[in-house]
Amino acid sequence: MHTLVVTPNADLRRELAAQLNAVARVEASADFAAARARLVDARFEMVVTDIRLNGYNGLHLVHLVNSALLPTRCVVFSSCFDPCLAAEVIATGAFYEHGQRIIAAAASYVGGALPERDRRNPACMDRRVKPRGGRRAADVPAPVVAI
Repeated sequence: MHTLVVTPNADLRRELAAQLNAVARVEASADFAAARARLVDARFEMVVTDIRLNGYNGLHLVHLVNSALLPTRCVVFSSCFDPCLAAEVIATGAFYEHGQRIIAAAASYVGGALPERDRRNPACMDRRVKPRGGRRAADVPAPVVAI
């Protein structure tokens, strides 16, 4: 699986690339401009990006990948949990992970099965009440409203 790792943090970028090299072919990028250029030139099956990319946002890359209409897994991570940000990431079809868990969880996104209700498929509604991070987050049925 061809994977792109994007984060301005050099140590984290190196650790993520080392962790993913065992299960995927990895390219790393330090900033938005270089990552965007790589996404335009090559096809990636997975993109792992930090939410903070200096003047840009990791969601910009997710939108760029989604506009290509190719099946690509996107994982967005952040050093601090923000429920609004998590909801926005999940609404784009990407997975949200906490920055402290991304190194341990990154390999599971490559080979692991997607949840039964694939959040990347816009045809399936995301019915969860609260946004949760991680690929194993369970879907909660929508509350029944009596009319």
